[in-house]
Amino acid sequence: MTAIHVALAKVLKTSGNMHCLTDNSGKNMVEVVWQEFGNFIKSQATSLTPPIVLGSVAAALTLCMAQFASGPIDGLHEAALGLFTYFTCNDAVNTLCSVHYSISLLSEYEGSNNLSQLCPSYESHFISSWLSALVIHGNSEEIKCLTPLVMNLRAAKDAVQQPQMCPFSNAASFAKGIAENFANITSFSERMIYRDTAIHYFSTLDKACGTLLKKVPPPDFLSSVVDFIGCVFYFCHSIIYIKSRPACPLSSLLSTVVLPTNVYSVEKSLSPALLAALAQNIPKIVCGLGALSLSQDPYLVRCLKDLFTHYIHRFPIKTKKDYTTVMHPFIICLHNADMKEENLLEVQSIFLEVVRDNYISKRGVTSMHLQVVLSLLVELMLRSASEWVSSMVAFLLCPLLELLLAVEDQVTKRCATDLLQKILEAAEQQTSPSRNELVEKIRKFVLHHVSWSSHRLFRVLGVMGVINRALIVDCLPHIADAVKRAEEKRGTGLDHTLRQGYQSLLSRLGLTNCVAEDKT
Repeated sequence: MTAIHVALAKVLKTSGNMHCLTDNSGKNMVEVVWQEFGNFIKSQATSLTPPIVLGSVAAALTLCMAQFASGPIDGLHEAALGLFTYFTCNDAVNTLCSVHYSISLLSEYEGSNNLSQLCPSYESHFISSWLSALVIHGNSEEIKCLTPLVMNLRAAKDAVQQPQMCPFSNAASFAKGIAENFANITSFSERMIYRDTAIHYFSTLDKACGTLLKKVPPPDFLSSVVDFIGCVFYFCHSIIYIKSRPACPLSSLLSTVVLPTNVYSVEKSLSPALLAALAQNIPKIVCGLGALSLSQDPYLVRCLKDLFTHYIHRFPIKTKKDYTTVMHPFIICLHNADMKEENLLEVQSIFLEVVRDNYISKRGVTSMHLQVVLSLLVELMLRSASEWVSSMVAFLLCPLLELLLAVEDQVTKRCATDLLQKILEAAEQQTSPSRNELVEKIRKFVLHHVSWSSHRLFRVLGVMGVINRALIVDCLPHIADAVKRAEEKRGTGLDHTLRQGYQSLLSRLGLTNCVAEDKT
């Protein structure tokens, strides 16, 4: 087998010089090689261990067929184009074989002129193949050899002004440069043309990531890959997402890297290396999604909700690492996010909606998960109470009071009480929400629970009275009214349990008034 490959390489090297002949002997030789060995080359390229010289042989054959083709309708031209797309675009081809193929075309044979005639979009094929190979093989010697060749392509030069030694640094710079070029285009038609070209660069990243994640890559390598994917989301979100294309790169990358099937199961854990890599890049991913007009796209809102729901409990709030404090990634993307204010407010609202519906108001949530969520909310309030208090009152005040009404776990209860304290203290210092808004929410809460959970209700109101006495004093007329309404509905006269609870609340507030008894 090796002897056949060596002989074929020599024949192709000789045929590559046949352009100097005036007869058709060179073309005839290339046609024979293609007919006899074409299928063999393609089949070997999909094997797990293809011959090392196979990529170079295929590259030489591609250029020879392109050279001797008399025109676009010539059979050799079609064969050359098919072989080129097969080695640069086919996922079944061994990745290193594809890398060797690209290196040979871009260096040994200097075939750019022939390639531009063969396939006008050949640069996008090379770049896409390079990025996919980078994800799978990282800083291998083959990738280090291919990267500077790709950086010499015109499309790469337009995006990366100063190439680096590290392939991953070049890939991140390339993503940033592509996004900047796209943003600088003012003509709508030119933007669409540029996007259609640029989206192809990232079109196979999801499959490459899927291949990588099936293995157990070294943590540093996995971190570099996820860092690059984070850059693609952060810089190129407007390029990789097209609402009318369900299979666009953004959707595929989300389902492969960020929201794989196992993340939806609370019982299943993700690998520590992947979690560590995602912790550094979830803020970039959230910023990228947040910049895509979420209010007009239910799919993106659902993806963001899933991300918040299934990752909020997978990271600690604070950890110490190398003498520095590492924060929960949601704190970064919700508090220090680099996005427009209106987009940030939209992301914050989605986050609070997830917390309300999937944690605080949901039955069956584990105490540990609840504690993480509540502690995260406290941390956000500590960082910027004025920024969060209005939205937390709107989304979480009543669900939080109902949680305190039902929770038995003491640690969870303490976390919930801490959050309630932060909210009420911040509300006392702000003009929004107004005191009337707070009183109205508490009035509805009391009316809903006074008939069936009076003992726990007055206990929660007592805690609130300690935190913000003036607020509960303002609520007393509504609480007294709720007690009398409950008695009237029952039709059994005075309810001593309700009145004792109310009197106990008054005592905790330092008051002595009582509910006026109905003499009738």
